[in-house]
Amino acid sequence: ESPVRYVHMTAKTKPKRNPFTVEEVRKIWTMTPSPIRDIALIFLYTGLRVSEYLLISEQHERYIVTGEKTEE
Repeated sequence: ESPVRYVHMTAKTKPKRNPFTVEEVRKIWTMTPSPIRDIALIFLYTGLRVSEYLLISEQHERYIVTGEKTEE
């Protein structure tokens, strides 16, 4: 028996994400500079997850190095 028979496709659903509006992002940029504001902006612009952020191995003026790529 093929295990494929146990795979069931469901109707495609709309993602449950609510991206930030331009106004919300602007409000974050205008906050008083702080580590919390900077982390929020890093998450917004990089798409990093918290676990990936915690694995940042290098910080440079214009970029960061973090995490590991999944082996192919």
